[in-house]
Amino acid sequence: MEVHFSGTLSKEDYMKAIKLHFKSRSIPISLGILFIVLIAFATIIDSYFRQKFAPWFLLLISACMLHLIFRRYQVQKFWSQCKAIKEPLTGVASDKGIQLSNENRNINLTWDYFIKYKVSPNFVILYQADNLISVCSRSFFEKDSDWEAFVEIVKANVPSK
Repeated sequence: MEVHFSGTLSKEDYMKAIKLHFKSRSIPISLGILFIVLIAFATIIDSYFRQKFAPWFLLLISACMLHLIFRRYQVQKFWSQCKAIKEPLTGVASDKGIQLSNENRNINLTWDYFIKYKVSPNFVILYQADNLISVCSRSFFEKDSDWEAFVEIVKANVPSK
C-alpha cells in the first residue's frame, strides 16, 4: 500500500507540532519550576525572619523566565531562517519507507531510520534523533482515508517510545 501526500507546512502548524514535540518534556520543566517556586517560598520566609533578601532568588527566577523565552525565540528564529521547512513537499509512504521530495532534494528513508514517532489528530512527528524531526501535517493529505492510512503505516513500522 502506498499513500501519496503533498503540501506546505504553515508557521501555525509548525508551532503546534513543536508544542507537541516538547510536550513530553513539560513534566521535567514543570517539576523544575515547582522546585524554584519552593525555593522562592523558603527564601521569602527566611528573608522575612532575617530581614535579608537572597539575591540568588532573583537569579533563579530570571534564569527560569529566560529559558522559556529563549526556547520560543529559538523556534521562531529557526522558522524564519530555515528555507527547507517552508518549501512545498511531496511524499509517498509505504511499508518499505517514506520518500520525501521538493525542488531541491529527494530523500528515500526506510522506516528503521526513525527511532520513534508522535501522533496527534493533525500531525505525525517522525524522529530521526531526539531533536531531529520531520513533521507531516494532516493538511498534506487530500482525503481523511489517506491520512488514516499514513498514520497506520507509521504505527506499524516505527517504534513508539
